[in-house]
Amino acid sequence: MTTTQIQARYAKKMFNQLIKEVAVKPITYEIVDANHRAQAVLISYQDWQQYQSLLAQKK
Repeated sequence: MTTTQIQARYAKKMFNQLIKEVAVKPITYEIVDANHRAQAVLISYQDWQQYQSLLAQKK
């Protein structure tokens, strides 16, 4: 198993643990950084709505 696979499994386990402990389910938002690596970011629903409205204004 590669280091990346181990890190991905650990991140998934920690994400699931976080969801169990927090009453509000976060949203996973995937972005790609300048080095073309995918990054999963946890944001609240309110933040997600704000980003969506800002994106809609740009169109």
